[in-house]
Amino acid sequence: MKRVKFEEKVKKYSDSGWAKIALCIVGIAAAYALTLIPDSENAFLSSILDFVRDKVSVSVFIGVAFAFFASKIATIRERRTEESLKTEADQQKIIHKYKNHKVKTDYDGGNFFDYDGVFMTLHSLANKGAEKNIAPQSDDVYSIEYENEKRDIDRFLNGDESSSVPYLTIASLNVYANRAFDTKLTIADNVNEAFKLPDFIIQNSRALLDAHKHSKKTNTTTIRLDDFERVDASTIKIHTKRTMYYHMLVTNRCMDYKLTDGMTLRDIYECNESISPINKSELGNQIGINGLVITKDGYLLIERRGLDKTTWKDKFAQPISLALKEKDLFYRDEKPAEIKDATVEDRFCKVIRDTLKNNFGLREGEDYDELRFSENFMGFARDLLEGGKPNFYFYVVVNYTAREFTEKLQKYAALTMEQANEINKTLPEGQKIKPLRTEKLQNVYYLVPWSQAKVNFYYEMNLEEGGGTLVPKRQFAPRFEESKDNPEAVCNLQKSVKKQCGQALLACLSYAEILNLKEKLNF
Repeated sequence: MKRVKFEEKVKKYSDSGWAKIALCIVGIAAAYALTLIPDSENAFLSSILDFVRDKVSVSVFIGVAFAFFASKIATIRERRTEESLKTEADQQKIIHKYKNHKVKTDYDGGNFFDYDGVFMTLHSLANKGAEKNIAPQSDDVYSIEYENEKRDIDRFLNGDESSSVPYLTIASLNVYANRAFDTKLTIADNVNEAFKLPDFIIQNSRALLDAHKHSKKTNTTTIRLDDFERVDASTIKIHTKRTMYYHMLVTNRCMDYKLTDGMTLRDIYECNESISPINKSELGNQIGINGLVITKDGYLLIERRGLDKTTWKDKFAQPISLALKEKDLFYRDEKPAEIKDATVEDRFCKVIRDTLKNNFGLREGEDYDELRFSENFMGFARDLLEGGKPNFYFYVVVNYTAREFTEKLQKYAALTMEQANEINKTLPEGQKIKPLRTEKLQNVYYLVPWSQAKVNFYYEMNLEEGGGTLVPKRQFAPRFEESKDNPEAVCNLQKSVKKQCGQALLACLSYAEILNLKEKLNF
């Protein structure tokens, strides 16, 4: 076992681009050092010295090394810009494109429903000193772009006729909000029909898939939302069929990727001033599941996404984030299982339970109260950056303070890394510990006071020094366990961290406002 682990580590580090760069540097240094060695009578050593001192040989070696340097730098740049090449980075541009949808800033009464969807907004804004920093980017003061930007800035700073409170519009459409916390879900599933990609997308699928070349990808069967309807004031019905995760990658996640002729999927399939109704959309439209995790003292768990993710690279995101897979909704004990209206809500809750258990070691009834769809479901929205992709939003409150929760996360990581196999021998089926994958251990998390989870005009959240808590990387959990009595093991941020927020996190925060979740939870 130790030999296998050693070989895996060797492969991991030998495949690293930085390791290759270091090797090139060592090679150049070694070559230079050899030139300083005096002539030798040894024929073999003399031939090596002659080769190293030969200007042509040295030039070729240095040229290859610098070519590799350039390639590595280009790869880093591509990884960091991949997100903006696939979907439009300017949210306001997308918002103004789909201007036929209304903006709704105030909600009252019971559950909200609008089949076409209304723009979502945020009122908890970080606008301190914004007057000095925000100005329209357009140089043409007579252009429509300038007018739009100026209006957006005025709303952010002062509000408008629809809201005296300043607000920021986000590129998501609210279709349903569970304001009464009594929503019931029913389903009509078409198991015999699967989604088919349009011919144009099939013809360009290689180029579209190549747009994700720096992202980790695994294909699987997922659930597509074909349509939805409101049955009564507290019941919504979804119509579903099967699709593939790759279908989403080459449609929703590539809306603004320029093909060889300069055209984009948005130009072809969503070119109007309103997003297509869900039952008319030709995109993959797999259902996304997103959610907030909140501590009992009012902290939000925020993830900083890695550069290998297919969505929200190097951005802040919500901790519950996954695609709704066929096996999650229509399988039980790895066997196909019929789904009925009486069980569909629990199937959705089980997806949340499994995510919390597998990623954070949290168990229902022990670490958080029993999930109920009517209580923990926040709403259903469509992401305009991704061509109207449908997403369901949830929240969960854990029975820990921020500090206790940090220690809980570390303890679970230590168990999965060091003791999972031994502990699983004593646990019954269904309670066994699932070891965390390396990427999960390397994820960066923060616990942020809800009152400080504010977004600026550029959709950035600034975690200020001393404000939130950095959850130590869980790959270091064993060392954390050894030093858990050290008060600095769980500490306030030592420096501020500013990142853009992913679209789903923005929608989560918006739903929390729409549902008055702070007041409901007494935070």
